[in-house]
Amino acid sequence: MNDAVRQYLGARFGFDGLESTTGETLKALKRAPHFGLPLPEVAAFLQDCDLVKFADMTPTVEECERALAQAERIVRATMPAQAAHPPFAQEARAS
Repeated sequence: MNDAVRQYLGARFGFDGLESTTGETLKALKRAPHFGLPLPEVAAFLQDCDLVKFADMTPTVEECERALAQAERIVRATMPAQAAHPPFAQEARAS
């Protein structure tokens, strides 16, 4: 999940998300125009993922569920406006 979010953010905002440290990622996002999400929220997600990856922490089921929800929120909040409402969703609303 961590790699997916990092890769997405890098592709979306023009940096190498998989090769960037958490600090480098946050610095890149700070420069991104119209980022649309509080950086402390993204920082908390990335730092929690770092604990699992580098400090060998084993998260609880609840922590995993919370991380999944955070990852989804990060992606959805940073999607381009058109992508946030795919055509099939617009067609369903029009019906």
